[in-house]
Amino acid sequence: MNKLTSLFISDTDIKELPESIFSLKLESISWRRILQKFLSNSNYQQAIQAAQNLIQLEPENSEVYSNLALAYLLNNQYAKAKEIYLKWKGKPFSKSGRKRDFDFKFIKDIYMLEKKGIHHPDFEKVKKLLAE
Repeated sequence: MNKLTSLFISDTDIKELPESIFSLKLESISWRRILQKFLSNSNYQQAIQAAQNLIQLEPENSEVYSNLALAYLLNNQYAKAKEIYLKWKGKPFSKSGRKRDFDFKFIKDIYMLEKKGIHHPDFEKVKKLLAE
């Protein structure tokens, strides 16, 4: 253990931490990567499953809900995507110190997909829903 780490965590503290904490963190990182890979490769059903697994591990990770909504939407499950959009609509979303709401995040995600040439007829429904 280096000096910087020892300022925060002692060797005794590390020994007392359950092994499961480390494996859960690694599992969360793995599911995030898998989720992104499935989304980028248009494997939307698998992306839904990966997002659901990640939510089980990190229910407080609000960003995964944006990915889950996109996966539902792109998998032609607008009703399920809409539930997520309505649940998070207007709620604060903070990443990298920027404070915005989820409406901005959802619209930005759709814009980025359209910029990459990915289009879906329900994108307009979502934009309208979030504008109301």
